[in-house]
Amino acid sequence: MGNSLIRWWVVFCTMVGMIATSFLFGGADFILQNDSTYISWLIIAIFTIASFHTGYLAHNNTDKFSVVKYFIMACGMLGMLGTVVGLSMSISGTLDQIDVKNIETTKLALSNIANGSGAAFTTTIVGLVCGLMLETQLIAINGKWRA
Repeated sequence: MGNSLIRWWVVFCTMVGMIATSFLFGGADFILQNDSTYISWLIIAIFTIASFHTGYLAHNNTDKFSVVKYFIMACGMLGMLGTVVGLSMSISGTLDQIDVKNIETTKLALSNIANGSGAAFTTTIVGLVCGLMLETQLIAINGKWRA
């Protein structure tokens, strides 16, 4: 077993522990409540696949990380796409519902904007965090990072 695989395994297990802890304290519920687009779950699936692929590359002692770098970029791009989709959801049709004379329609319009903003910012956070964790795995494999 090579040093790069051991370093990857330590980083991967640490990340799995952190993710499990966040889910234990309501992370999955937070994502389910705030991301109505489900793009965050797609990002998490991509992160999982890319993590196992990174481990496979570490096991084979190869330096062909272009696919993993693509996955890192995809996590960030999907997070930004979730931002655009979430903000569009919050704005679409909401401006027509606002009637300054009727407080109930204004409350409903503001509620729709808040729900869409939750999806927007949740996907951004999930995308950036997953991309950062994949990048950390690559740094651990390359040996440019020492604990």
